[in-house]
Amino acid sequence: MGDIIRQIREKEKTLSEKHLAQSLGIKTVAYLNIENNIADISLTRFYEIADILGVSPEHILRYRNELADNGFKNNSPKDEAINIDMENALEKIKSLREQIQQSKEETGRSGRV
Repeated sequence: MGDIIRQIREKEKTLSEKHLAQSLGIKTVAYLNIENNIADISLTRFYEIADILGVSPEHILRYRNELADNGFKNNSPKDEAINIDMENALEKIKSLREQIQQSKEETGRSGRV
C-alpha cells in the first residue's frame, strides 16, 4: 500500500515525505518505512494519510486497483501476500465513516442543554 501512497503523494499532490511525516507527527524515516512497505499501517493511520493527501481512502484503494488492472506489479512480497478484497474494504470504510458520524451526532446531542 505504501508504494501507492507514494505515487499519489508524488504524482497528484507533489508533497514531500518530510511534509507527510511532520503532519503525521512521526520521523521522516518512519514515514519512509510506510512508503517502502516496511511498516504496516493501521486503519487510523491510513485515514490520516488520506486526509493529509486530500483524498478519500477509497481513492487510494481504487488507485491501487487501477494500477493492478493496467499491469502494475508491486515488488513487495509483503504486499503480494495480502489479498485485499476491495468491495469489503470499501464497505468497511463506509461503515466506519457512518459510525463516526453517528457518534459525532450523538455527542453533539448529549452536550446540548
